[in-house]
Amino acid sequence: MLVDSIAPDHGEALINQLRVLPRPPAVVLLLESTAWLQVNAYPLDRVDAVVKTQSFGSGVLIEALTAVNRGHRYVDPALLCALKANSRGNQPQLTPREQQTLEELAQGLTNREIAQRLGIAETTTREYTRSVLQKLNARNRTMAVGAAMKLGLLLQHSRQDGAGR
Repeated sequence: MLVDSIAPDHGEALINQLRVLPRPPAVVLLLESTAWLQVNAYPLDRVDAVVKTQSFGSGVLIEALTAVNRGHRYVDPALLCALKANSRGNQPQLTPREQQTLEELAQGLTNREIAQRLGIAETTTREYTRSVLQKLNARNRTMAVGAAMKLGLLLQHSRQDGAGR
């Protein structure tokens, strides 16, 4: 767990060191203030969960840890407004199906699994995924989910199934 009192460059260096370990641990960022996000432009795509400390009593920390344990990412709903405010300028416009695809990508699902869930062909899922990657300027699914988290595009996803990612 990292806290927002760590200098952003030190936090990034630590995360980089952790990510190269043979079994990298999950990284949970605990924030006292949403202003810290705005000031530091921390790369949230590098962490597995982000939780505001004031949310602890509401069960959000347990939700976050459960999501991370399941291999998902998690963003505290209390932080979504701050994240959305950070990204209002150049936010890509996703179609409803692209948004659904993005939310399933954030769950770590394969194209086949996404196609089954959305009731569409696997080739159509590939096209939606390709479009999402392009609109988010991402080279892969992980980068797309990270970019979407930064932009606040995973609003409904954060509490889906009580876990989110």
